[in-house]
Amino acid sequence: MSLSAHAEDTNPGPAGQTDVRLQRRSHTAGMALARAWKQMSWFYYQYLLVTALYMLEPWERTVFNSMLVSVVGMALYTGYVFMPQHIMAILHYFEIVQ
Repeated sequence: MSLSAHAEDTNPGPAGQTDVRLQRRSHTAGMALARAWKQMSWFYYQYLLVTALYMLEPWERTVFNSMLVSVVGMALYTGYVFMPQHIMAILHYFEIVQ
């Protein structure tokens, strides 16, 4: 952003011109949010197609997704808690660490 453009933003021109700039910025932010939502919806739709979950009823899909999230969460937690111990055991076995 150039210095003159910054000066224009801070110095309001004719009445109402500042409001127009704020509306443009909020409109641009709203468009970016809408685009991100559309992209996430597309990814979710692809997930439904690849896993064939689109054939299930909504309550069945919710149960499946809940179980999937809980299994992934437990796996991540277990890896976080126990992986350092296993890595240290491997390093001791190969005598990399004393």
